[in-house]
Amino acid sequence: MRAPLTTRTGGFAEGTAAVTARRVDKKTGRESLETRYYITSLEPDPKAILAATRAYWGIEIFHWTLDVTFDEDRCRTRKDASPLNFAVIRHTGYNLLKADKTRGSIRRKRLRACIDPEFRTKLFAA
Repeated sequence: MRAPLTTRTGGFAEGTAAVTARRVDKKTGRESLETRYYITSLEPDPKAILAATRAYWGIEIFHWTLDVTFDEDRCRTRKDASPLNFAVIRHTGYNLLKADKTRGSIRRKRLRACIDPEFRTKLFAA
């Protein structure tokens, strides 16, 4: 089923439009209908808008995972290069944990790496 796409330009600056995207989610076995609203400067091409939306949510999921796993939002490093240094460390840790193919969430793997030296060695050796 192709998702309908509606655009409106009234009330927005030149080159922007409001987009209404509807999708049917069949993942759960039941059809559920969602309507999402976006403001965009893209041409009203469904494929381009879908690609931009998926790219956005991919980044959002990454940042949500960093926050949940590493409690990133509570990090208060502000001086000199320490925010960047901590971000690099968190991203490296995330990538190491994500690359591991054993069962378990990123959060559980992080805890396991803290208490199990063999698992930690395996992560760094991979």
